[in-house]
Amino acid sequence: MVLCTMSPARLTALLLLVPMAMATCPCPPAPQSSKVCGSNFVTYDSQCALDCAAVQQPGLVTAHPGSCSDLYSALKQPTIGNPSNKLRSSVRSSLDDLNKIKSCQETKCAASAENYCGCSSNDVQCIAKCGFSCPCDCYGVSAGKSDASQVVKCMADNNCVGNAFSCGVRCGADQECNAKCALETFDCQCKCNGSLALRPTLGVAIALLSAWLIQTIG
Repeated sequence: MVLCTMSPARLTALLLLVPMAMATCPCPPAPQSSKVCGSNFVTYDSQCALDCAAVQQPGLVTAHPGSCSDLYSALKQPTIGNPSNKLRSSVRSSLDDLNKIKSCQETKCAASAENYCGCSSNDVQCIAKCGFSCPCDCYGVSAGKSDASQVVKCMADNNCVGNAFSCGVRCGADQECNAKCALETFDCQCKCNGSLALRPTLGVAIALLSAWLIQTIG
């Protein structure tokens, strides 16, 4: 008998297929409270509906319960950012760098977008852009002229979010590994935020979800 080993990446891929196999498509009607937000930034009526969509979109997972549009309130909370390459040294660990940026975030980004970025209370595009710019200021990368939708397209093109979701699989409970992974994710995001080009093709709600992801990693 030949015993085969399976890589963590392949095991993860197989685990993602389990809910797809269990889903009964088409799905039965679901209450409003059953909505979930997918990692593709689309709101689905239920987990079953998302699982069915995942059959045609391998890698699609649940980002969080509830509608994607519910994340507007997330921008009012302090965010987590990334250290500047200028601040990095061979002496400090990734965890040290991430903690330094968290401290910056708690001080700098706790202010409202109106106060920090000069946004009006009804300027959703400005508020969404500020959700990227403040964390990246702590990272040491100034915001470019691209709007929030362009930043998100760049992040999608460079798989920033996909890498973020894979951190837990790659690192487990290793804090240093998770910190390094978070820094790599934010490096990807902040480079996109500093970019000048890209076509605006995605909506503001997507930008808000990406800004929310900044808060949840690390």
